[in-house]
Amino acid sequence: MRYLSSHLAGKAACALLLTSAAMAQFPLFPSKRVVGWSDLPAPNNASYLDIQDVDNNCQKAITVCKYPGNLPLRPQAYNAYSGGTAYDARYRTVWVSDGKLLAEYAVRGCKPRCKPFKAIQLNKNAYVSGLAIAQKKPRLFQLSTTYYYFEVVTYDLRKCPRAIARCAYKFPTTGGIGRPLAAGIAYDEPNDRLFISISYINAVGGYNHMVFVSPASSPCKPICKARIMTCSQKLVTGLAYDNCKRELYATDGQVTQMHFVSSQNPCKIKIGKCCKKQIPSKYRGLAVIPGFKPGVKGKSCSQKPCPTCNNMFASWAGGDPVLGNQNFKLTLNNAPSGGIGIVILRGGPCHTVGLPFLCGRFYALNGPTIFVSATFMGGSGGCTGNAAIPVPLPSSPSIASAICGKPLCAQWLVYCKNASGSGFGGISNAVEFKITN
Repeated sequence: MRYLSSHLAGKAACALLLTSAAMAQFPLFPSKRVVGWSDLPAPNNASYLDIQDVDNNCQKAITVCKYPGNLPLRPQAYNAYSGGTAYDARYRTVWVSDGKLLAEYAVRGCKPRCKPFKAIQLNKNAYVSGLAIAQKKPRLFQLSTTYYYFEVVTYDLRKCPRAIARCAYKFPTTGGIGRPLAAGIAYDEPNDRLFISISYINAVGGYNHMVFVSPASSPCKPICKARIMTCSQKLVTGLAYDNCKRELYATDGQVTQMHFVSSQNPCKIKIGKCCKKQIPSKYRGLAVIPGFKPGVKGKSCSQKPCPTCNNMFASWAGGDPVLGNQNFKLTLNNAPSGGIGIVILRGGPCHTVGLPFLCGRFYALNGPTIFVSATFMGGSGGCTGNAAIPVPLPSSPSIASAICGKPLCAQWLVYCKNASGSGFGGISNAVEFKITN
């Protein structure tokens, strides 16, 4: 794969509008959702961010954000194959495109995080047709297409996007099935590979659909292909992938179909059920938002030699606990100032009743100890101490299969030292969560 020149990469620079302080805690939804930037035909003067629970009896899609037509992003995609949606679990934002611009918006609150900018495109006739995100690197993959052609530009997302790589793929223009378009892309985090949908015009004017599977390092060199989206002959406009359940979602904008990918062969795909959107706006791209129900056990408390901190609370920050999220942190707030916080993370659910310890109960008892770490909490006296310990989440295939969907339990102990003495004097509530897709 060739690398872009530094002056070209610089064109992708953007202004950060929201800081990491805007990251929320706890899941956005109690179960997994697909999400997509959506539009309606002109003269409609707005675009939308729609979500849908397609797994649980095909729930009707709902709109969570409405974007007025006076934004830099167009209210309609440039054409039938333009668009794109990718979900960044670190900030709980979506990257979207109308075919020429890239923009990033918070799912909750709908505010922009990064100033929209013009997509880097290698072929002047191509339009952005899909987006996907790798959490661990982190990277944004931008798919663009026109007939008989697609390209992939890879952006570094460690700060605002910086283009670092590109490639192009040209289909033969003679023989075979007609006028292919590549309008959907999804990323497999544990295996570091991409799914790219290819729709071919068939003899009756509809489309037949394939998926190309490629290494993320060489997006334009597919290693295999398979048939997908059997329930529609309309153009596929988006792909999304659930890393834990190995579910590939494809949509034509109105109908979304599930596919199950073999753990041994990425092009051995079992066709699943179809789900209608049930509202008129059309998905222009697709992504998966993780969801689960967190558990909170017990209450925080503190005693001598620590000050009494009734509002101390343990949780997490840095986005969703998904495979590859390097921003994930376990947190403790409103804790004794100047104390030392020690967090214990166990590979199992929190104990039902816990064991009496200090002034409260200790719940992080089940399963193997995965992580123990300590940090000074700072503060300016009283209960102004705060702690945040990074817990970079793995994404290797062997670890992913072992921890996906499994509960974890975290709890803090607090050590204080002052004129009245020193020792353990505080224990937090326990928090239970799952590593998800």
